[in-house]
Amino acid sequence: MAYTKDDLARNLSNKTDFSQASSKAFINILIDDIVEQLTNGNEITIPQFGKLETKLQKGRSGIVPGSSPQKEYTTQDKMVPIYKPSRYLKRSVAEGK
Repeated sequence: MAYTKDDLARNLSNKTDFSQASSKAFINILIDDIVEQLTNGNEITIPQFGKLETKLQKGRSGIVPGSSPQKEYTTQDKMVPIYKPSRYLKRSVAEGK
């Protein structure tokens, strides 16, 4: 079962004095800020969770498999998001905590 944004908002609402609508708005603001920071090339480090950053993925070229006659393709360089989990998160998941 997937844990959705609605589930997260409901859980945040239950653990704080925020309403569920306020919790959802908070989550949306947080996500928007993370996207903005990564788009601007900034690295985000959240202790006990991990690090979010961007990396340049080089373009590729090759041949489309099964094409007759052979067709070549190329892709452009692009920035991609990278997530590196913290040691704490890795250990907690491994131990089932």
